[in-house]
Formats: sequence, structure tokens, C-alpha cells
Amino acid sequence: MSIKENKKKVIAIALIGIVCVVGIAAAVLLNGNDAKSKALNEISDVEVTEYFKEDQTDINKLIDEYKGKIEKADDKDVDAILKEFKKELSNYHEREDVIDAYLDEIEKQVDKLKGDKKKKAEKLLDSYEDKLEVVESKEEFAKLSKELEDKLKEDSKVTVKVENNEVAEMVTEVKQDTKTYSNSNSSSSKKNNSSSNKGNSSSGSSNSGGSTKPSHTHSWNKHYATGYKTETYQVSHYVCSCGIDFGLNYDAAYDHQTDALCNFGERTVTETRQVPYQYVDYYYCSCGATR
Repeated sequence: MSIKENKKKVIAIALIGIVCVVGIAAAVLLNGNDAKSKALNEISDVEVTEYFKEDQTDINKLIDEYKGKIEKADDKDVDAILKEFKKELSNYHEREDVIDAYLDEIEKQVDKLKGDKKKKAEKLLDSYEDKLEVVESKEEFAKLSKELEDKLKEDSKVTVKVENNEVAEMVTEVKQDTKTYSNSNSSSSKKNNSSSNKGNSSSGSSNSGGSTKPSHTHSWNKHYATGYKTETYQVSHYVCSCGIDFGLNYDAAYDHQTDALCNFGERTVTETRQVPYQYVDYYYCSCGATR
């Protein structure tokens, strides 16, 4: 082979190597961008309007914050940031989840009644169910749920008690948030009135013995566990005319056909397999409480 031909061969090999390197780099870059794109889409797909009005501003801020984090993050950190976002989002309750769980608990207690009391309670529950399902704010939910409970107590002598601990804590948390939200909105008016109240303090008793520590409000996080479910699927097996099923082993079926002088073909069969899935088995708070 001549020197000229050797040079051409070396140049060709070098070009192939460069193309391979560029191709690999492009694939890595595309995969990274794809992961970011998927994470950003998942965050953007959160339906903020499905949450209570009082939470929507905070959720929108949370979405903007984590979209910014993902856009600036290295590709290897995207999954961890997305998990962190989901954990933060789980601190907020969707309206439908709260209302449906609450109504289910009330229905259980109404079902225990008999006769006219039960009929009255069912009619009342039906009328409030329509109202509750269209509420948009925690304030509306707290108001209507109290009305319903008061009327059930008055008309059917039912004292509503949410027996499911998880639902009870979720409902209580929503109502507590309503009080916090109302108090924060009225704080400015309280400050404006404080100076005039001080002027009259000498004529009345004083309650300024010391500041009280605010009660702890749980911030619930989801704890996930892995379960398994049975899934059916169809697959083609190689089956001989003599009845032997060779599964997916084409070579064995072919060899048997040659030795035994019989024919084989494909047959669709149904099989099962265990598929893992994630589910929420309990909620936990940083204070150590669970539900």
C-alpha cells in the first residue's frame, strides 16, 4: 500500500472517530434536555385551580420557584429537584380530596340512623352536598360544613364526628388554615386600633402577662411504599403439532420438528406477572406525628 493510500486511510479513521464523539455528545445533551423538559412539563401541568383559593398564590410561587431551579440545575440533579417539588406540593390539599373525604364520613354516620331521622338527614345531606362540591375557598368550606353539622344536630340529633383520623386531621387543618388566613388579613386593622386601646388600658384590667407560644400546625408529607399487582398480558409461544409448548425458544421448536417429523407454529397465550407500583401508606410531619 502506498504512502498516499495510508494517509487517506488514517484521515478516514480520524473522521469516523470525530463523528462518533460528536454523536455521543449530542445524544447526552439531548437526553439531558429531554429530562429537563419532562420535569418542567410535569410541574407546569399542576392544575392550580383544583386547590383552595387561599393556597393558589403560594402554589403558583412554588411552581415558578422550582421551574427556575430546574432550568439552572445540572442534568444529574433534575430528578432530585422534581421529588423535592412533589414533596412541597403534598403539603397542600386539593378541594375535591377534602370535600369528598368529609362527605364520605358524614354519610357513614347518616347510614347508621333509622326511620324519619335517617330520611331527614339524607335529604339535608343531599342539599349540602351540591353546595359543598362547588366551593372554591377554605372559608366557604368551613362555613357550609358548620351549617351542615349544626342542622344535622338540630333536626336528626346527630353529633357529627369524623372517625377516620386521616380525614379528621385534614379537615381540621383546612379549617385551622381558614382562621390563620382570616387573622392575617385582619392584622393591619388590629395594629391600627392598638394605639387607641393603649390609651384606655388604665381604666380596665391588663392581660399583658406575657406572649403565648403559637400552636404547632402540622405540615404533612407523603410516605410512599411499594406494592405489587397481578397483570395479564399476551405473548406468542412456539407450539408443535404434537402438543409440546416450547415457549419463546424457536431453535428448540425447529430442532424438534426436524427430529420428530412434525410441524410447529405460533400460538398466542395469556400469562401473568407481578408489577410494582407506588402508593401512599401514611403521612408524616417534621415534629414526628403521623397519620
